Amino acid sequence: MTDDCPDRGRMGPRSFFRRVCLACTVALLPALFGALDARAQSSNSKAEAEAPAANYSDPALWICRPGRADACAVNLDATVIAKDGSTTRETFRADADAAIDCFYVYPTVSREPTGNADFAIDRDLSRTVVQEYARFSARCRLFAPVYREVTVPALISLMSGKPMPMSWDLAYADVLVHGEPISPTTTSAEALCWWATARARLCLGH
Repeated sequence: MTDDCPDRGRMGPRSFFRRVCLACTVALLPALFGALDARAQSSNSKAEAEAPAANYSDPALWICRPGRADACAVNLDATVIAKDGSTTRETFRADADAAIDCFYVYPTVSREPTGNADFAIDRDLSRTVVQEYARFSARCRLFAPVYREVTVPALISLMSGKPMPMSWDLAYADVLVHGEPISPTTTSAEALCWWATARARLCLGH
């Protein structure tokens, strides 16, 4: 009788079994996450409908904006370690006349006990901005809005099969790119990655 899987004998039964399990897991993941996402979305329609639109003319809704002392305006001096182990101190300087506007959408970091985060700028947000984004000020003017992201506890509840009310659409709507110019006084959450047409723009996400 011909073996339909000639590599099976060489890899051993345990290795073969692990590969079969891995293939089944990969095949089932899309269906699993689709079902969990559907359950999460079905539980939050009322909360999403009642949520007010973000008003980005309010400076409090920005973690970072040019010309102010905020989470991006911190000491970013660094120690450079050479191949021979010697160290030198590198002084960081932001470019006050940068020609590029950089907009940043931070990753899932909120540990608030709700499905979606509020607009509070807590330590988790500030630390993430410093670690991932602030050094872009060497080449960019920095803009980082606060948005109502789905929280870490919400993701845990989703993975456990008991999702709390949450809204992916609410988080996305806060940072939706609509293709319209905005200014620091805009009230629209749309087009966060657009600015005056005379300036270069860059959107950064994680």
